[in-house]
Amino acid sequence: MEHGNAEPARERANVSRNQNVMYVLPYDSAAIAQFMGPVLEHLAALEPADESGRGPRAIVVTPDAEGAIAIARWIASQSSNAASAIAATGASRSARLIAAHPAPLIVGPPDQLLELVRRAALKLDDVRAVVIAWADVLVDAGAVPSLEALMGEMPKESARSIVAARTTPEVEALVEQYARRPRRVGAVPADAVEPLAVRYVVTGHATRGAALRQLLDALDPPGAAIYVRSDDSERDVRDTLRPLGYRGDDIVRIVRESTPSAALVILYDLPSSRTELEALAASAPNQVVALVQPKQLTALAALAGSERLSPFSLDASLAAARATDQRTRDELRAVLELGLPARELLTLEPLIGDFDAASVA
Repeated sequence: MEHGNAEPARERANVSRNQNVMYVLPYDSAAIAQFMGPVLEHLAALEPADESGRGPRAIVVTPDAEGAIAIARWIASQSSNAASAIAATGASRSARLIAAHPAPLIVGPPDQLLELVRRAALKLDDVRAVVIAWADVLVDAGAVPSLEALMGEMPKESARSIVAARTTPEVEALVEQYARRPRRVGAVPADAVEPLAVRYVVTGHATRGAALRQLLDALDPPGAAIYVRSDDSERDVRDTLRPLGYRGDDIVRIVRESTPSAALVILYDLPSSRTELEALAASAPNQVVALVQPKQLTALAALAGSERLSPFSLDASLAAARATDQRTRDELRAVLELGLPARELLTLEPLIGDFDAASVA
């Protein structure tokens, strides 16, 4: 998980005044730019200093190693310095790297970051910005004790940004404890409770392309709009569609906003807001399918306004296609067992002499 300049500009201005921010954003890589962009600009605005011997200027807490790598990769893409961020996915390895190549940003799960602090490998005195992304996933993973111990070591004056895919009492408790009275970005309106018909396919982040191909094979829509929120996602989708024979944006279109009409809308990324999902759903009533990671299901349910979403089983669709093929074979067997009329045999006989039976069939 990037578009438009007015809102990010306001976010940067608020972060620079050390104001805490609460983001409600989908749990995906397309959202990273929205909450990390202001943090990078905040750090750039700080007084220049010799980084040698200093601790990091920002700490980003993630639910797992995969999230840490995604954020560190995005940070590296914004800087010519490849060592601008270290993904602390293992305490021993990260301790060695931090000692050899100090980085202004350290990103990692709370247990790994806490272990680095306890080893005195990670100094937090110079931290000016703390990001907790995604708080709701951290709560679900049972990582709150490690997070609380880590946050107890952070400088009180550091700017706080908390990201969550959905707000829950547990998330609000973390906001109250670590980022009181934050400015809120992307919150779902309280009155948006009308359930939307959204089906979903569970897949991994790296296997969304394969799931997209299987979904198109299973449904064979006469037209479809595939929704993405980032350049990386758009490249992935184009790389998936090209070998399938789709050209341009005729039958299957890649969109970043609602489309006038579509036989099917596929959410390759989750929409950033309920309003955006409503507009996409209006494009294809009852024909919206989301490709989601297991950790995104609760966020999708919150956006759709329904605690019980409808799964779309690719296995069931393929089984139905196989059943249709089997019925066709059974019909052919029945015809063949009765014996073909002589006229058809005379028509086919010259072809069988020139081609194998499979080609004639």
